[in-house]
Amino acid sequence: MSVVSVNELTNPRAWKTRDGRGYTRVYKVILDDPTDGAAVARTADDGSTAVPDIGDAYPSDSSADVVRVDPMETGSRLIFDVRVDYETPGARGPGDDERSDDPLSDPVKVSWGSWTETRAVIKDRDGNPIVNSANFWFDPPVEETFHHPMVTITRNVSSYDPDDADEYIDTVNADSLTIAGLTVAAGTAKLVRWDADNNERNGTEYFTETYEVWFKPGGWARELLDQGYYEIVDGEPQPYSDARGDNTLTLMRLDGSGNFLAPTASLTSSVFGSFDILEEKHFSALNLPTTADGDR
Repeated sequence: MSVVSVNELTNPRAWKTRDGRGYTRVYKVILDDPTDGAAVARTADDGSTAVPDIGDAYPSDSSADVVRVDPMETGSRLIFDVRVDYETPGARGPGDDERSDDPLSDPVKVSWGSWTETRAVIKDRDGNPIVNSANFWFDPPVEETFHHPMVTITRNVSSYDPDDADEYIDTVNADSLTIAGLTVAAGTAKLVRWDADNNERNGTEYFTETYEVWFKPGGWARELLDQGYYEIVDGEPQPYSDARGDNTLTLMRLDGSGNFLAPTASLTSSVFGSFDILEEKHFSALNLPTTADGDR
């Protein structure tokens, strides 16, 4: 666990009401471990710059103290924008209308971004093999970067069970459902994060939990070329025999039934297998918001 850097993004914003005054500062925090999360970003210190803590005074106004430190992911689990709000006693600043005396009544926050996938591709957008002028696949294969939507949902709850989180993290949705306004097919939404921070407000202890869901329209199944060094002959594995009848340990394409394809077979006759690796869970049990404004 390590903080790479902490930098203040912009000049502080100042505001004033009849009840007092306040300031807002934003820090860019970069981490080196995606499992650190918001808890580390909230108190990040790179040795030269640190995110202010609750109760710290504003540099040029000692009457205004930090009342809120809010780290938000920017689309990467390693990069956070940490908003720090200062207020004088009795002041009500931007965003305070969203906070109630009861933290469990605070609105759900929904934030959209994208996640990045880099994978080898051997077929183009029309399904045709990506081959060289000799009609062979490139070795190594071509890699392409794809971006897909992701949503981060933050809400306050009375309790948090890490066992529940462990049960659901790295699973995909078993049914079609709508999350934060986006309706997705079964097997296309993956829960990659469900953590929580313990907080207290007005004598009420609560957890601020954060969900991160990655969407992949084509689904999370892995598609692999059917190939191997052996085929099945009379129920037994046999290596490839060359034109002279000599057995050679050669990587060959298979036909989907355990038989070698001829070396001259067209690449369009190649067979691909689809493998479901991630466990399916019913995401309805998570009670995630169905609308973009966080309502159920």
